[in-house]
Amino acid sequence: MVSLDEYAELVAERPRKFTPEEVGYVEAPEGSAIRCAGCIHYFRRAIDGLTTCEVMRSEETDRSGVEPDYRCQFQTVDGDVFPLMEDK
Repeated sequence: MVSLDEYAELVAERPRKFTPEEVGYVEAPEGSAIRCAGCIHYFRRAIDGLTTCEVMRSEETDRSGVEPDYRCQFQTVDGDVFPLMEDK
């Protein structure tokens, strides 16, 4: 069984994530299905509803959460198809 010290070490070592600027995090056009809320990288914490992304983070998203109606170039529903990367 792991100790509390090992647990603290694990959660203290959060990996670097991309910045909003690096991934092109912007508001999605109205009515677009290609948005954070439909992405495999988007998570909502059950206890308080804070949303997060496993690819991108900032001080603002750490405080307020990831906007469900935004999107970035790594938006994907399955981890294989990246619709916004097809043009690049």
